[in-house]
Amino acid sequence: MRRLTGLLALALWACDDAPPPCAEPGALIADPTAWRVLSDATDPFGPAADRCPPAAHRVETSPERRWHEIQTTACHRATLAQPAQVAVCAGHTVRLDVWHFPITHTEEDWSLEVRVGGEAVIAYQAPVPREAGLVTLRGVAPGGRAADAEVTLRLANHGTNAWNLYDLYVEE
Repeated sequence: MRRLTGLLALALWACDDAPPPCAEPGALIADPTAWRVLSDATDPFGPAADRCPPAAHRVETSPERRWHEIQTTACHRATLAQPAQVAVCAGHTVRLDVWHFPITHTEEDWSLEVRVGGEAVIAYQAPVPREAGLVTLRGVAPGGRAADAEVTLRLANHGTNAWNLYDLYVEE
């Protein structure tokens, strides 16, 4: 009986080391209503003199969807974080839809980066000026990350604008 108990304990221990199951296509990685605003002290991208304060962020909803809005009227950079809701496996295509209003200031390009567990899965930069519109951003996860790995999103934008961050999810 002791031998059986030992084997059972060993089998359970071995199962704990098994990689997490990969998320299915369409699985939500980050909930747009659950982002928290990071400070200079906690931002993995580093400090920013022109960081968007918590008052520049809000959650919006419609009957069709929910999103996190960032008003960049008096700021240029925002970093958000939350735990991943699902495991992101190496090779997964990750998708984020972002709506922005017209970008008229031409001081520098706008950029957005998403990291899961410290690894960049989306890195996008676009020239300005730019008309308002929906931008679909995609990237491929270079390595696997478990559910609860920290997801960080960094937006850099010059000028008076508003950004709507929709669902971040596994596309395929």
